[in-house]
Amino acid sequence: MGVVYSDDKTMKINNVKLISMGLFLVISGACSRSPTHLSESMPRQPVTSGQLFNLTSEQVDYLSRQASGGSADAAYRLSMYYDMVTGDREMAEIYLRRAAELKEPRAEVAIGLRLSTSASAAEREQGKKFLAEAKTQGLTPESGLPSLPQNDD
Repeated sequence: MGVVYSDDKTMKINNVKLISMGLFLVISGACSRSPTHLSESMPRQPVTSGQLFNLTSEQVDYLSRQASGGSADAAYRLSMYYDMVTGDREMAEIYLRRAAELKEPRAEVAIGLRLSTSASAAEREQGKKFLAEAKTQGLTPESGLPSLPQNDD
């Protein structure tokens, strides 16, 4: 039996959420730029998606200091950790926004897509700016990202 939606807008929002999650997984796996010493501690055997994003407390502390000091990569890595491992959506959003503000293109796309479906015109405009900045860094719909949803304003 399929999913029943109360209206077309709810279906669009749920589709965007699914696209955003898929985008996270594709981009984070294809463009991983985590610090070398973190990857050295990763197992040399196949891992699950939860293990892929897992961090030790020492790694979380290190990345937190790096993100506070302006490392977009560290902020993005922490956003993935909090989202995929701990389920702490608030912390994930804080670090994802930090990464986007520091011009991390994967974060800019994720935040841009999320904001582009907002009911607020100001947030949609901010979303477009994040997506445009990501495009200047080479992440475009042509490079495998979904197209920007169209609003019927």
